[in-house]
Amino acid sequence: MTDSQTMACRACASRKPPASFGVGRTGKLWSWSVVHRSYPGVAVPFISVIVDLDDGLTLKGTLRGVDTSGLRQGLPVRLVFDDAGGAHDKEGVPYVGFHFVPQGDA
Repeated sequence: MTDSQTMACRACASRKPPASFGVGRTGKLWSWSVVHRSYPGVAVPFISVIVDLDDGLTLKGTLRGVDTSGLRQGLPVRLVFDDAGGAHDKEGVPYVGFHFVPQGDA
């Protein structure tokens, strides 16, 4: 058995699958960094952010649709799910990804 086939929780040894949960889709920008150098194939610059969602969860992701001059702590943002930039696995199934946009943007 490999790590990707773990049959029990490593913390409590439970074999019960974790319950699914939903997250809020809105939050506020907490911190950011403009990335100018990354792995081959990753377009730069991009804005890496930490967002506090309104439901209490904190996520790290990429912020799109805003100029760096518009960045400020507390900027209202919205969580967007998409097809991870068009990426697909070897069977052709699209990956699911997420990013943030300023609230009110598509």
